[in-house]
Amino acid sequence: MASGEANSVAKNDPIEVLILSGSARPVSYTRSLCRAMVAALGARGAAGHLIDLHATVLPQVDSQLRARRAANADPGLAELFHHAEAADAFVIASPVYHNSYTGLLKNALDWLGINDFRQRPVALMSHGERSTQAVDHLRIVVRGVLGVAITAQVPTHVIGTDAFQESDIVGITMPIVKHSMQVRNPDDMAATVKKAFYIAGTGRPGPVLVDVPRDVSQAEVKHFEYPETIE
Repeated sequence: MASGEANSVAKNDPIEVLILSGSARPVSYTRSLCRAMVAALGARGAAGHLIDLHATVLPQVDSQLRARRAANADPGLAELFHHAEAADAFVIASPVYHNSYTGLLKNALDWLGINDFRQRPVALMSHGERSTQAVDHLRIVVRGVLGVAITAQVPTHVIGTDAFQESDIVGITMPIVKHSMQVRNPDDMAATVKKAFYIAGTGRPGPVLVDVPRDVSQAEVKHFEYPETIE
């Protein structure tokens, strides 16, 4: 989606989502999460393409080849570039390795750049018990490539109770993003996303974070309206 706007996609075209699984293990909770995401997207009419970085082994990033994509004959990189250029949105997933995300994922992201992510929504997923360090560090990456980070949160009724896997991500990211916001009402989702892209792309471009509690993401939207303008 060249403009980053959800309504720029033709009505009959499915949303294209590139999902990167960064686990290095042959049997992985992270990979299972990614496969569940592909199924969930398909059930909602979107096209999810999973690149499993354990199975698709990419060469070490090379700055010269990175700038000349057409000259690179590696089939894994060709797949990555093709789906990144076609993607309307991204899902990036990693287990927690040494208090961060994996080297496999870092190498894949280094092959990509701002033109791939600019003003596109990026969902972040991690598996690592209570730790949020993998997605914490990935938010910094999304900030650097001018994406719009969409993060999951515990249900609204336990926010502020130090619940399992709760993170005050809006407060944490305030110093490093242009704007951050949390959706509490499912009917506000469309307007919030519209506002996020408007803020990210107007004036000096910058990263925006949208935090979505689990119950909000699972709820049915009763009054959907994607606004043409933002006040």
